[in-house]
Amino acid sequence: MTTHCGKLLVVDDNEMNRDMLSRRLSRLGHTIVTAEDGQQALDLIDQQQFDVILLDIMMPGLSGLDVLKILRQSWSTAELPVIMVTAKGESEDVVISLKLGANDYVIKPLDFPVVLARVQIQLETCLEHRELKQRTVELEARTIDDFEKITPEQLRTLIDGGESDRFELKSSMRWNLKANKPGKEIETAWLKTIIAFLNTDGGILLIGVDDDGAVLGLESDQFPNSDRYLLHVSNLIRERIGMEMMQYIRYGLKPLDGKEVLCVQCSPAAEAAFLQHDQEEDFYIRVGPGSRKLTSRETMTYINNRKR
Repeated sequence: MTTHCGKLLVVDDNEMNRDMLSRRLSRLGHTIVTAEDGQQALDLIDQQQFDVILLDIMMPGLSGLDVLKILRQSWSTAELPVIMVTAKGESEDVVISLKLGANDYVIKPLDFPVVLARVQIQLETCLEHRELKQRTVELEARTIDDFEKITPEQLRTLIDGGESDRFELKSSMRWNLKANKPGKEIETAWLKTIIAFLNTDGGILLIGVDDDGAVLGLESDQFPNSDRYLLHVSNLIRERIGMEMMQYIRYGLKPLDGKEVLCVQCSPAAEAAFLQHDQEEDFYIRVGPGSRKLTSRETMTYINNRKR
């Protein structure tokens, strides 16, 4: 039986308990992060992705029950498994934990073989859930073949599944949000994605949604109206990708969370697509959730292999 390793968060106000758990779990290959109180745990969870959380119930400030209640407002039991750590005689807290959405519990003093087994069960369940969700998202991206009928629900499914080889998000079309001014590099970034989709297996690009899935809409690009926005998009595609590739690109505005976003759907092109700039041509392909620029030699090899 294959043993999976994951990234675990151990939350306990007792330093000795944290160290013991960390040592035993890390010996099995798990990556361990620790938190000494509930608030620190919540901050870490906002910043990083964890596969399983071991959460002590009795802590000063935010108790384990408080933390669990907050977590279940955003993450399901399958998305973020939580194993509560409790002392003997706290059966009432165990019952409350399970009602609040704890996946499992262990009792102090810890029986480490039991702890390790329960962690492994929750880890495998979590990884299976993520794999199934990713397959569902990829299937969604592959089966959306009627651009006009793409629904907000389908877009939300893609966003929630995260970026992949066939799906990417961009916050804006031309506006550098950090510098608060237009930037050619912002335009080039999403045009690269289109080129990569055309040269690989196609895909969907959403502009107006940030990396965390928050819908920003068209407003950040500061066009007077949507017609001017779409005209700029059309001009960029024609000038920098080429009229001959327009047959493989469909785009338009789609409603999402009360705003509008630009949706670009690309089919695999029959011929190689290049991004034009400064009298040069760049060739990109998709590699996982990103676009990679190939050298001239790599481009020729890739194109020849693809034709075969």
